[in-house]
Amino acid sequence: MSQNDWQESRPLVIDTNTALSGLIGGATRKLIVDLERDLRYPEPSFEEIRRNRGVIQERAGLSATAIDELIDRLFKNITLVPEADVLLQYRTAAEATSSHPDADQERQFEGRDEDDVVFLAAAIATGGDIWSDDKVFGHQDYASWFRTEDVIQHGGVEL
Repeated sequence: MSQNDWQESRPLVIDTNTALSGLIGGATRKLIVDLERDLRYPEPSFEEIRRNRGVIQERAGLSATAIDELIDRLFKNITLVPEADVLLQYRTAAEATSSHPDADQERQFEGRDEDDVVFLAAAIATGGDIWSDDKVFGHQDYASWFRTEDVIQHGGVEL
């Protein structure tokens, strides 16, 4: 990935681990709040955030009410990609292969991690990129992939 891949005009789909990290606090939360990009999250995966409330509560040291308020506040900066839009691109995402030299050319994206297919489908549906620290997103050719360290480098947010 080169610096030219970072395009502020493109939506940036965040994965669940990135969203959870933002809810727990630290640099990721500041990036989600202050980053000048259109952040997106697939609606079908939102229940996963709610299921992890206990983990967030334990790691952030906040009450259940405070966690609910934090989820609401953080997701004011994140637009949900409608389930119908994600489903329209799901098969394309699942069948994605990669020209990456380390990728198995015969292995489709779906075979790597089915949960991640939803995030790739959301990126395809929105014409966006992906923010995730999961290397699997480097093995597809539909969306640019940025790790948190890349977002810190290119995002222009003072930490």
